[in-house]
Amino acid sequence: MQEIWLAMPTLVHIIVLDTWHFIVYGDIHGHNSLPSKENHYLFISNFVDDGSFFVEIILTLFAL
Repeated sequence: MQEIWLAMPTLVHIIVLDTWHFIVYGDIHGHNSLPSKENHYLFISNFVDDGSFFVEIILTLFAL
């Protein structure tokens, strides 16, 4: 597992089209709109919410 982790790049280039709505999340707190072809998400931190929506957050991510 460590070999796989160390082989992963630390910088990933992402192409974002002008027509896309791109949302960068540091932490997930509540819901926003659902991902679609025009509505993209980048999660850069943990996937656990400390608030009242913690179950809904993780289940939504699993479903997506």
